Amino acid sequence: MNSKEKSFEEVLTLYQSIIRKQFVALRLYKDYDEFYQIGCIALWNAYQNFNPEKQPNYFDLFL
Repeated sequence: MNSKEKSFEEVLTLYQSIIRKQFVALRLYKDYDEFYQIGCIALWNAYQNFNPEKQPNYFDLFL
């Protein structure tokens, strides 16, 4: 399935838990909102640049 078939909101819902798990892994407890926004922007960039023919697992590699 091409991820462009899903809206960004659906993709964000799928990957929200991964963004939050990175906070724990990196021990980020301060500035939660700022780091969450940075994670969402990174996901948005991955969503915009995703090309299934060129990089089928781009989201997994990017995050």
